[in-house]
Amino acid sequence: MARDHTGNVLFHGRDAFTPSTSRLAAELRGIIWVLQSANDLHFHTGAHANTIARDIAKNVLKDGRFQSYLALGGPAWLHQRIAAEASRQD
Repeated sequence: MARDHTGNVLFHGRDAFTPSTSRLAAELRGIIWVLQSANDLHFHTGAHANTIARDIAKNVLKDGRFQSYLALGGPAWLHQRIAAEASRQD
């Protein structure tokens, strides 16, 4: 997820992945995809600057999800976090 200087969401990424042979393989594919996407958008952001993306990944792994919930609008906690971080940017 990428936001502007006021906290408004500019980009969010999603992709469909084929099944992986193991959890480690799936995690590595996800990391590679994130790095390639960030590079394509010319972003060079540290991990501390996007805690929401890290929390989405943790939530997906914890719940054992196989499809992204972002396409459906995301969970309530996500909207609350985005709004809270945006208000801190003002």
